[in-house]
Amino acid sequence: MQKSFEEQSAIKTRLMTAREAAKYLNISERTLWTLSNVGDLPRVLIGRAVRYDAADLEAFINTNK
Repeated sequence: MQKSFEEQSAIKTRLMTAREAAKYLNISERTLWTLSNVGDLPRVLIGRAVRYDAADLEAFINTNK
């Protein structure tokens, strides 16, 4: 059985996939990519995999309050 996003976020992973980060911010994945491409939201590249740091997401939220 797959865990819900709330259960997964309780585990507190530091790096999130694009899907997880978009859900965390409550935005679409396309909006997430746009924010990343214009430099408003940092991303971590591991080879060809793109991940988002939870601390960067929190900083983005606090900056845009």
